[in-house]
Amino acid sequence: MIKKTLSAKPKKPDNQLKNGLLGWYAICSSKDINNKKPYNFTIYNEPLVIYKDKESNLRCVKDLCPHRGASFIGGEVIDGELVCPYHGARYSSTGECTNLSRITCNHIVDSNYDNYASKIHLYQYICKEIGGYVYIYYNGKAKTNLSDFVVADNINNRLLNSYGFDISSYKYEEVVVDFKCDWARIIENHLDILHLFWVHGDTIPDNDVNRDVITSFNQEITREENQIESKYKYKDKSKGEFIRIKFLPPGRIVIYKGEPEEARYIQVLDHIPLAKK
Repeated sequence: MIKKTLSAKPKKPDNQLKNGLLGWYAICSSKDINNKKPYNFTIYNEPLVIYKDKESNLRCVKDLCPHRGASFIGGEVIDGELVCPYHGARYSSTGECTNLSRITCNHIVDSNYDNYASKIHLYQYICKEIGGYVYIYYNGKAKTNLSDFVVADNINNRLLNSYGFDISSYKYEEVVVDFKCDWARIIENHLDILHLFWVHGDTIPDNDVNRDVITSFNQEITREENQIESKYKYKDKSKGEFIRIKFLPPGRIVIYKGEPEEARYIQVLDHIPLAKK
């Protein structure tokens, strides 16, 4: 006889990050969006479009015209309505087609065109503009009605002023880079401070960061429900702190030194998973 002993499932620690890979992503700068052209991008291989409606509110929709399946690439925004480049189908801010009578094609679709036409509706994600940046709440399940979304991630958990940074006093510059590798590897790379000495020592203007002075640090880690922060301090206490890294999942990393209110340099890295891998 073989005796099996059942053990209770290990309890997940209370201080682990909750939202995983889904939640609020910073997609682009507000200046990348204009009133006449849709902004196209992908996230996890899902083609999406951002545009401004009649009230200048941002809308994020699937890049798929529900009339005949065309992409909105090459399309327009006219009077706040998204216009498909294939047949000129126009969509309101709520995602409804406003010119169905002009795009009827019964002989192509089926004999019950009225039933088909009633389902021509854009699928959307929640989209917000805060502090000069465009965010979408991505969960992989676009809706025809935004009120059907259950937002489980507070966008304030992604904003720097929630952590004591007074960004109004900073000057800044923006850089966009398309990394041809796995998205998770880039996240790990930017959380891994030690590789700087070996890989980037020749390009960083700091005499204490190079291959000849590779060092280890005392690391203080703070894990909370919405963030992980690491403080790297020299083992020689007289040198104090080297750097801090704050991870605000799913895709934002903040690198700085000293207390947020006093930090003179902040690097904010927003990672957008364009493809599944």
